[in-house]
Amino acid sequence: MEQNELERGFFPQNPCSEVKAILKEAFFWETVNETSPFGSEYGADTLIGFVEWRAKNPQGKVLEFAFLEIESFGFEHTHLKVLDENKVRNLVSQYQLDPFAQDWIVIAAAFAQYVWEGNIDSALLSQAVISTRRQKTAFILEYWNPSVREERAEKLEVMLRSLEVIKRNSSNINLEEP
Repeated sequence: MEQNELERGFFPQNPCSEVKAILKEAFFWETVNETSPFGSEYGADTLIGFVEWRAKNPQGKVLEFAFLEIESFGFEHTHLKVLDENKVRNLVSQYQLDPFAQDWIVIAAAFAQYVWEGNIDSALLSQAVISTRRQKTAFILEYWNPSVREERAEKLEVMLRSLEVIKRNSSNINLEEP
């Protein structure tokens, strides 16, 4: 993690050990690498926005924050569940959707919550898995510059594996009162 990113308040000074163990790859902690969760305009703004939003909404559902963030960029969040590559292709064409924006915001919101709080709301976690899988499709990867396409695909795979570990770990927690 870069010191200047800590100084700007992007990341907590001392994330919990589980977070550091699961997000051990350096790219999770970067805000300038376009292939990292926080490296795009959408990702960095979502990270900063999450910290500010959470301070005002300590009990708020983070998926609702992600929806607000998507809307703040002028996008809709109505097509987030679509995974079928042909349907995604049609949506991008029909609505002239940015093939990255909504997914980047959801993915960044999920990892922002995890970095800051050590967990991810279940609805957001489910959506982040869908968004990451959609970003891994050949159709979406074709939008990336060939010089970083393979790096992007590899990082998406690491992100997906990390989300799956987080999901498994959270399903092992007993949320009922003793």
